[in-house]
Amino acid sequence: MVLVGGTSADDPEGAEVLAEVQEAVGTDPDVHILLLSPTANLEINALQRAATIIYQKSTREGFGLTVAEALWKGKPVVGGETGGITVQLIPGVTGFTVNSPEGAAFYIRRLLNEPEMMACWGDRAKNTRGTGFSSCGIFKSMWGCSFIYSRELGMADKA
Repeated sequence: MVLVGGTSADDPEGAEVLAEVQEAVGTDPDVHILLLSPTANLEINALQRAATIIYQKSTREGFGLTVAEALWKGKPVVGGETGGITVQLIPGVTGFTVNSPEGAAFYIRRLLNEPEMMACWGDRAKNTRGTGFSSCGIFKSMWGCSFIYSRELGMADKA
C-alpha cells in the first residue's frame, strides 16, 4: 500500500495527521508513505496509473480532483462521502463512498477479491468520467441547454 500526501498551507492539521499516520504504520514493510511536493504532477500521475484502487478518504473536499483523475485513468475509487466526491462517484458502478475506515476496508477487500468486478468498475469509471466533467461533457451540457433555450424562444427552426 502506498499512502501519498503532501503539505498544504490551507491544512493546519496536516503535520499532526502525518505524524499519526507514521506512528500507526510504524515499520510495516507493506505500507509506504510518500510526502510529495505540490508540484509533483508527474509522480502523482505515475502513481495513479500504477494503482489498483484509488482511495480518497477526505473528510472535507471541494471538487475532488484526485477522484476525477482516477476515474479518467480507469481506476475504481473508494472515497469519503463529502463534497465533489459524492457527485463524481456512482455507487456500485465506478466506486463507493464511505463514512468510515471500516467501510473503506470492506469495499477495498471486496474489489481485491473480485478482480472481474474491479476491472468492470475501472472500465465504467473511464467511460463515465468522459461524460460529466470533461470539456466534451461540458460542451454537450451547454449545447443541450442552448438548444432548449432556443426552442423556448421559438428560434429552434431558425438555428
